[in-house]
Amino acid sequence: MRKLSFAALVVLVGTGVAFAASLAVPWFSDSLPANVGVPVAPAVGKSGSMNLIYLKSNVDTTLVCYITYYNADGVMLGPFPPNNSFTIAPRSALAFRPCAYDPDSTVQNGGVRGQEGGQGVKVPDRPISPNDTTPIPGVGIVDTKRNGSCTIEWIGGPNDVQGANVNFITVFNTDGSRTTLSYGHLLPPGL
Repeated sequence: MRKLSFAALVVLVGTGVAFAASLAVPWFSDSLPANVGVPVAPAVGKSGSMNLIYLKSNVDTTLVCYITYYNADGVMLGPFPPNNSFTIAPRSALAFRPCAYDPDSTVQNGGVRGQEGGQGVKVPDRPISPNDTTPIPGVGIVDTKRNGSCTIEWIGGPNDVQGANVNFITVFNTDGSRTTLSYGHLLPPGL
């Protein structure tokens, strides 16, 4: 009887435990301002890169996710709880720029060239020092770069979220024309 009680207890405890899963974005770089569009608007006339991270929910419930950014040296930059969470609606997808608040026209009038929809604008951006002397709050270092890596975590299975990282690079040529290249890769399933 003792063995049966122990087995029942193990099953009950095992079903009540939730596990965390994650996706890692190994590198992103985003040097352009908001509302430049893809390809970059000729009026901007500035060469640079724009990075979009796409996340797709594979579950029938709203997922609460948490994001943590790191700089090129592996230093954790935050944001810190409770300012690091966002949600993904059931079976939907979102796109966000890790270094820019860039709402599209469905979120903000006038932002017609923005890249982030209603869910994407709610993903916290990478903490960046506002100038060359002000440290990032909670971290104590000055970092004005618009690049790095990030980890997205949630409670659930490793295949609950799929992701992709896409970068667009626009170069304005000396003759006034522009060239835009893009590349992307799928993010492997989380752990």
